[in-house]
Parts: sequence; C-alpha cells; structure tokens
Amino acid sequence: MTKNQGVRISALLTMILYLSGCAAAVVGAAGAVGGIAYSDRGAKGELKGDTSKVNQEAQKVFKDMGIKQTATSTESSGQERTLDGKTGTMKVSVEMKQQPSGTTQVEVIAREGTVKWNKDYAKDVLAKIAQE
Repeated sequence: MTKNQGVRISALLTMILYLSGCAAAVVGAAGAVGGIAYSDRGAKGELKGDTSKVNQEAQKVFKDMGIKQTATSTESSGQERTLDGKTGTMKVSVEMKQQPSGTTQVEVIAREGTVKWNKDYAKDVLAKIAQE
C-alpha cells in the first residue's frame, strides 16, 4: 500500500465514522415524527401532538431530570409555547411551535453561562420529551 492509498483509506474511514455519528444524532425517538437533529444552539425535532400535549410532556421531563421550571409563555392562542428551567448552572429552554400537520416543531436549548451551548444535553432532553 502506498502512502497516498493509506491517506485515502484513513480519510474514508474518518468520513464514515463522522457520518455514522451524525446519523446517530438524527435517530428517531418514539414520539418524534422526523427524528432529532442538532441545531445551532441545541437540538430540534418534530413531535406528535399539539403544543399543549408537548408542553405537558416537557414539564414531566423537567421534573424527572431535576430541571426546576422558572418560566412559561404562551403566544398566538397556544400555537407557540416556551418552557424555561434551570439545573445547576445550566439554563434549559424548550421552544414549541404548532405545525399545520398537527405536529409540534420543538427546539431544546441548553446553555451553560452566556455563550456555551450543551447540544448533547439538549438532545437528551428532547429525546426524553419524545418518549413520553
């Protein structure tokens, strides 16, 4: 094997491992319609049910995970909801937006400090909401 072939194989294996890691991030949970993916600040997905149902599930997950609920908001006659909480130094926000299909677009944002996002924690929270 030449040096160039070794580099190409190594690059190919790295790409395969990277892509399989990305695929794992988009694995569907039970209540997720299209899977869960990382977003710029956390994790997002489309879940079965309206915003009221998803909000109730998110509140259960907050309680189960020890996230203290700090605020809630409802806009557009319940079509958009936000649930905020805190655990330790981490602030967690669940943003829900009703879709015409009867599903809810959800983004979970987990922030440590002012600019550090914890996308893995956000994905874990969203996966648990989808399983409820």
